[in-house]
Amino acid sequence: QQLRNLGRIVSGHIRLLSAHRASAGEAEARQRAERALAESASATDSMLRAQRMAECAASVGHWRITPEDRRILWSEGLAHIFGRPRPEGGSIPLDRHLAYYHAQDRAGVGARIEAALAGQLVGDPVLRDAHGQPVGQQRETGEQEEDDEERPHEPAVTAWPAAPGRPART
Repeated sequence: QQLRNLGRIVSGHIRLLSAHRASAGEAEARQRAERALAESASATDSMLRAQRMAECAASVGHWRITPEDRRILWSEGLAHIFGRPRPEGGSIPLDRHLAYYHAQDRAGVGARIEAALAGQLVGDPVLRDAHGQPVGQQRETGEQEEDDEERPHEPAVTAWPAAPGRPART
């Protein structure tokens, strides 16, 4: 009987030690993941700062759409190109964004955005603002690359202002 009890104690101790090692391994893996996430966030912040500086220096802008709620997030450069203040909170509904385009361009731009959201490759339209003035050209990637969790990224657009006597750049 004592031998059985001793065997149970030893067996329990081995299971406890095994569980402790597994828990320590999970904690170490979690710490590695947290460090990698922090490094990724830092790299993303650095990239965004560099992008803002480059856009400012080149007088370009961009916008992104969030597919879930169809809201457009403007960069400072895009607000400047449209001659409007950046929307409060940075984003506006798609319909309001489309209203900044010339009436003859709105349907085409909306269709291109829908195509990009569907993952279809789209071309480069020539666009006018709501007053008929050229706003440059846009390049819609139309490609939805997937991240590590296989979630699609938002389609993005970069806009270049048209200068007098010079065609818009893409």
